[in-house]
Amino acid sequence: MNDRVPPFAALIPKCNPGLGSMPLEDAGEVLQQLALSCHADPAKMIWQGEMPCPISFSGSVESVGFFDRLPDTGDGDLLAVMALPLAYQPSWGCYGGLPGQYLYSPGQTDLPSVAMGYVERCLQSYEYAKRHVHLGMDESGECYLSLPRHLVAGQGQPGDPQLALQGIAGEDGRGGLVQVFASGPFIAYRLSRTLREFLEGRGWRFRPGLSSAIGKDLRHLPLSFCPPAAGEDASPYAAILDPVLTEILASETPRLAATCYLLDRNFRRLAEAVEDAANRGRMVVGVAGLLLDMHGFQRRGERLFVPWRALVPERDDVGQVRTACLRQGALFRHLAELSPAMA
Repeated sequence: MNDRVPPFAALIPKCNPGLGSMPLEDAGEVLQQLALSCHADPAKMIWQGEMPCPISFSGSVESVGFFDRLPDTGDGDLLAVMALPLAYQPSWGCYGGLPGQYLYSPGQTDLPSVAMGYVERCLQSYEYAKRHVHLGMDESGECYLSLPRHLVAGQGQPGDPQLALQGIAGEDGRGGLVQVFASGPFIAYRLSRTLREFLEGRGWRFRPGLSSAIGKDLRHLPLSFCPPAAGEDASPYAAILDPVLTEILASETPRLAATCYLLDRNFRRLAEAVEDAANRGRMVVGVAGLLLDMHGFQRRGERLFVPWRALVPERDDVGQVRTACLRQGALFRHLAELSPAMA
């Protein structure tokens, strides 16, 4: 049996907010210094994120939706900044707060909030599945898996997690699955020998007459999510997130992982725009980051900008412009050199 542990490093980009941040009110000036260090003097900034733009800039500012493409702004140097918000509770050492506590309410309509609201809803149902999917062993030593009926693939409602039973439930030799018992909303199936050996090899201990919630080991099962209903606000973003949704939800910081995945997706689009501008000899600096929001937590009101990645133009010896990517650690060190207040 293949190892079902999600390959986080391969799919979900990393961001460590602890590597460096700056007060939001200083971010505009610092990013302008970054542009000047690249011999760019932008008179305009394009902002992709929550609206209105929360950082100050000496020139003009044009705000666009986070999932929109950068507009064609003609000639001249340009600074493009994209950011997504993330709640931060420092005394708990976590990002996103408690389950169900996020910077989202049903009344919000901006697209990042809708997308993250979908993640929040899925996270709650994922936590439910961790508590209600059980593994057990009967008195004869046979192992089984029990779960609510609506978590069986094909039975759930839009947004529900669903388990495909093929490969995890024992087969009866006639193309069906061995059902052990059914009680109210719960149903149980014989556990396949392959999955039992797999789980035992990773430390799961079966005991006769006992069952336990699967907990974090839910990540080993083939889990997917029922797609949102047609026309639902979240449906466009479900298509973006669903390929990696189980990896996001099984991570130690799922809200941070989801935010990084969306930021990375847009950063790739930003890279295309910056490369195109460089090919035309135009100086464009692109920066992506997080907005850490502490307001509402112990009467704190800090908002911080965490620089994550930057695309900066560089001229070679013959005057051609190429684009370099500065990742989080190198970017913050460079910004600290430009702004002594950050050091």
